[in-house]
Amino acid sequence: MTPFLNSLARYVFDNYKEDLSRICMVFPNRRAGMFFTRHLSEMIDRPVWKPAVYTISDLMSGLSGIGYGEDLDLLYDLYRFYIREKFLPIIWFLARRILFGQITWDGGLQQEIIGVVNDFHYASMHNKIDPLVMVLNDVDMRYFYANIKIGGADRQGTIDFVDQVRKQFNDRYPFKYAFMEDRLADYYRSDGRISNNQPFM
Repeated sequence: MTPFLNSLARYVFDNYKEDLSRICMVFPNRRAGMFFTRHLSEMIDRPVWKPAVYTISDLMSGLSGIGYGEDLDLLYDLYRFYIREKFLPIIWFLARRILFGQITWDGGLQQEIIGVVNDFHYASMHNKIDPLVMVLNDVDMRYFYANIKIGGADRQGTIDFVDQVRKQFNDRYPFKYAFMEDRLADYYRSDGRISNNQPFM
């Protein structure tokens, strides 16, 4: 009985032997690709460019630009996430008990710690989540930032109202605003590269 990969190589050779370099073969693993290449080479009697041979993982990694992890690296990451999820609640509980009410100094200004947040992130999830300090400075306020959730019924009316409230703080800078969904879309816009398959097809 003729092996399947041998039959596949014969089919490819009989139908595309004049232009094998334009063919791309995708297999579930490298072993299948190796045997296919070996069977095909036994049928070729002159120098030619062989077809491109990829595994599914190699193909998707090349299309997306995102590499796939080795088993040992993935196991290490899994263990690290397990430890974090298991002990992080205890760490944050102790941090809140210890830090609440503490006084810090930054730039000559006295500041009181009134809260600890463990999941706040102001950037793309491709970036590492680093510690973040948010300060409310009502002594020497040169500008005013606020994150405000608004409804969709009267957005412009709500924005005008926020601007009126802002003026009460004597903000000397022009009023500017942006929507979070627009910023999030910009963060992940480059992820659309997976649809660009020209290098492989």
